[in-house]
Amino acid sequence: MEKLKGWFKSKKVWMGVAAIIVVIVAFGIGSSSAKVTLEGEKVSYNDLLEKVEEAEKDLSDVEQQIKGKEEELESVKKDKENQINDLEEEIKATKNELQGEESKLAERQDEFDELIALVEQRDDLKNEIEELDGHLTGRKDELETINNEISDKEKELEKLQGVISETGEQPIELIAGLYTVGSDVPAGRYRATNVGRGTNFFVYDSSGYPKVNQILGDGTYADGDFIFNANDGDTIETLGHIKLIPVE
Repeated sequence: MEKLKGWFKSKKVWMGVAAIIVVIVAFGIGSSSAKVTLEGEKVSYNDLLEKVEEAEKDLSDVEQQIKGKEEELESVKKDKENQINDLEEEIKATKNELQGEESKLAERQDEFDELIALVEQRDDLKNEIEELDGHLTGRKDELETINNEISDKEKELEKLQGVISETGEQPIELIAGLYTVGSDVPAGRYRATNVGRGTNFFVYDSSGYPKVNQILGDGTYADGDFIFNANDGDTIETLGHIKLIPVE
C-alpha cells in the first residue's frame, strides 16, 4: 500500500493530470498552434498530446499495478483466512484430544482410588492376620502346656499301672449285656479290656449312678483298658465282648 501511495505522489502522474487540463483549455481556445507554459516550459498542442498519452499510459500502468496488488492482497487474505481456518480446526482437534485425555485421566483417577482402597483393605487384613497370629501363638502355647500336662498324667498313669499287678485269678469274660456284681460277677478290683473290637463299657452303683463310662479298645476315640472297683450291688453294662482281669 505504501508503494501505491508513492505512485499517486509521482511527479509524472501530476504532470499528466495537468496536461489533460491544459488540453481541455487548448480545445476550448480552438488553436492547435497555441502554446502553454508547463512546469516552466512552453509546449505545443502536439507535445501536450504526447504527454497526455504518456500520462494515460502511466495511469494504466498504475491501475494494472493497483489491480495486481489488490489481487495479491486478496490472495494473501485468502491464504491468511485458510491458515486461520486450519488453526481453528487444529485448536478444535486439540480441544477434543484434551477432553479425551481428561476423560482417561478421570478413569485413571477412579482406578487409582480403587487401588488405594484395596491397599487400605490389604493393610487392615494384614493387621487382622497379625492379631490372629498372636492369638494362634497364644493357643499354641496353651496347647503345648496341655500336651505337657497330658504327658505328665500319662507318665503318672504308667507308674500307677506299673504298681497294679494281676492276682493270677482266672479272668472273667462277658458278652454284651447287664451284669450284677455279687451275683453275676464277684466283687473286687478288675482291669476291663476289650476282646476283639472296642466297645462301650459302663458301671453303675446300687442307686443307678454311673461310676464308669468308657470306650474300651485302641481306636481313635477309645480309652484303652480301664481299672475299676466292682462293689456288691453295682451293675456292669457292656455293649461288646470284654474280659475282666482281677488285679491287686
